[in-house]
Amino acid sequence: MDSGVFKKTVIKTVIYTIGIGTAAAIGALVGMKIALYKEPTAIEPENHNIPVLGALFSYMDDKELKAYTEQFKASMNVGGGQRFTDLQIRRFYQLKLSPDEVLHFHDTEKPNALLIYPSADGNGAFYDVSSQKFLANVKEKYDVGVLVATVEQEVYAAIDEIPTIELLVLSGHGTKDSLRLGERNPAEQKHANYRNEEFMIDLYDWKLLKHLDKLSPNATIFLNSCSTATGGKEADNLANFVSFAASRRKVIASKEDFKTQEINVVSRYPLELKIEVDGKDATYYSK
Repeated sequence: MDSGVFKKTVIKTVIYTIGIGTAAAIGALVGMKIALYKEPTAIEPENHNIPVLGALFSYMDDKELKAYTEQFKASMNVGGGQRFTDLQIRRFYQLKLSPDEVLHFHDTEKPNALLIYPSADGNGAFYDVSSQKFLANVKEKYDVGVLVATVEQEVYAAIDEIPTIELLVLSGHGTKDSLRLGERNPAEQKHANYRNEEFMIDLYDWKLLKHLDKLSPNATIFLNSCSTATGGKEADNLANFVSFAASRRKVIASKEDFKTQEINVVSRYPLELKIEVDGKDATYYSK
């Protein structure tokens, strides 16, 4: 065989082999992804490294979410219970909660807990894998009620509904003096030239007093929100306000911005946490 022809044949064979190997690898990845989607999972980011696979995964997410939404709405219609928006249902899906877990509080001999999540979460901080793990951890020791809230009135109603709450977790993007739950839609926001107080819990929410008074006297409140304890016990911050509103029940918060994966659970019941940010203890305890 001519040496030039031989070289061309070898090159073609190598290229063909690499192509087959790449196709097989992609096929294996797709197969693995399909296997993972047998149960609802958190929405994955859209910036996948392989655009074709990214589009496929996004399609699968949409399909799973659509099926979950239909199941959720069917359960709501049968039970005739609380109505939820599509955004709230999507958030429940991201937390891997079944419709039954959301729509019905099952009160057993375990202590009761209420976890509030924000409908507004632009960076997905409260619906990632770390948040799912934290929720699963709490569920092992408590009977758990979960609410995705947009306005503070929804929080008050949920507190009043569940008896003898021993753990209340309020999640939302925070500042020194506020914890955000939801937000107005863009059309409404454009015309609003004032602070949207109903979409957050802040230092002006004196209505909290009568609702937090219904918690167990030994209840723990965790402000799962950045910087709500800025300045510590002597500062005018949300952590101290909530502690006062809750008649000095134990409040846990953070003095710094933090990520869910920086929360270390020391004890699940009663809840004890340590929040470490860049190796520094940022945990606040009211007592």
